[in-house]
Amino acid sequence: TMPDPHDRIIDELMEQLVAQGPGGMAAVFTRLFNLAMRFERENYLSARHYERTDKRRGYANGIKPKRIDTAAGTLVVDVPKTAGTDEPFYPRSLERGTRSSRALMLAVAEQVLDPAQDLNLYFLIGGTSWTDFGLPAATDFIKQGYVLVATDYQGLGGGGKHQYAVTATNGRDLINSARAVGSMGLSGGSKKVAFYGWSQGGGAVLAAASSTAYITQKKTAFDDMEIVGAVSMGPDAVGGLIPKEAMTDPAAASKTWEGIKATFADNIFNFSHLAMNAWASEGTFPGLKMTDILTADGAKLINSIQSTKCMHPGSDTLSFNIGSTYTALFNPQSTNVQAWIKAIYDGSTPADKPIAPVQIYWGDKDTVMPPIQSEVYQKQKCAIGGNVQRIKLPGQSHFTTPGTAQPMFTQWIKDRFDGKPVADGCKA
Repeated sequence: TMPDPHDRIIDELMEQLVAQGPGGMAAVFTRLFNLAMRFERENYLSARHYERTDKRRGYANGIKPKRIDTAAGTLVVDVPKTAGTDEPFYPRSLERGTRSSRALMLAVAEQVLDPAQDLNLYFLIGGTSWTDFGLPAATDFIKQGYVLVATDYQGLGGGGKHQYAVTATNGRDLINSARAVGSMGLSGGSKKVAFYGWSQGGGAVLAAASSTAYITQKKTAFDDMEIVGAVSMGPDAVGGLIPKEAMTDPAAASKTWEGIKATFADNIFNFSHLAMNAWASEGTFPGLKMTDILTADGAKLINSIQSTKCMHPGSDTLSFNIGSTYTALFNPQSTNVQAWIKAIYDGSTPADKPIAPVQIYWGDKDTVMPPIQSEVYQKQKCAIGGNVQRIKLPGQSHFTTPGTAQPMFTQWIKDRFDGKPVADGCKA
């Protein structure tokens, strides 16, 4: 067998599949099938494309489109042709028909990360993949008999724009995930629900806990859920930092926007998170355009990256290609700023008192999600009667927070399900 010269293509296909989910399976499978047939032709000719060798037994002679029915649907593939050979070439993969298609589909499926496992962090030494995936304490919770359900984080479940860090919608997704479990009879008849999450997920938890009207709706897929507690780690809660006057005063809105840039775009890594949130917000709120706050080239670049890559690979791509010059992607004369500030506020945690006790874990070395966000959140929610406890994790970064907090929050959640009394976190 000839060596595989197309590792880069395989990597691109895997990224495409992870970004688009099942909706992109047909396109990915078509490219894989075409690649497999090209390999067959190269093996048959004993030479790669344009390779000069005495072993060559003929030449590539273009392709012929062919429709085939596969497990991924009806595809149009490019069947490679040859010339100057003793016998006509025809790919064996086509002769094998559906058996071949199923085999290739299984090979693709094996490359897609299964998020239903313990949290695996790209940046930590123990990380084993090219992106973040998995759920904090998944194994612990499952072993204890809990039903665990998670929302889609980085496009693993389908196409379209993931509303990254638009926590108001992320929170409703969290609530609906719990409803789905109950409606399918998987909760064993229990109505008790606890929310927990980290980073963007931490923001989703805070938003879900304050979505009282949405939780208490009737005629849903699963009514009368009892929210027993919410755990948020290193959360995104930027809405609480926005002053009320920024919603009505253009000058205050511009000042607030400059403050957000200074806080959340102080380096290219943090800029990547802000840019992805802007990209998501454009798809969430009518009237917003990326070119309001980024240059035309900047908006095009961010759209190209975030349309195909998860958060941290996308950040690495930005770092590799533009480095410290990322600030040049900002529009020097931002427009429509007040609408952007209102969108950031509306897309953050609702103003209602949390429906259940909230526990927040924060690392004092967290430079990704500034802890001032959860500090302000606690003050605001305690002031209206909420029960919010913040727990400091000395020496912990944004990425080490989940593992450090795990023994504490798993026990806390167990106590909430067991109905044990909870102390007033606002006084802790």
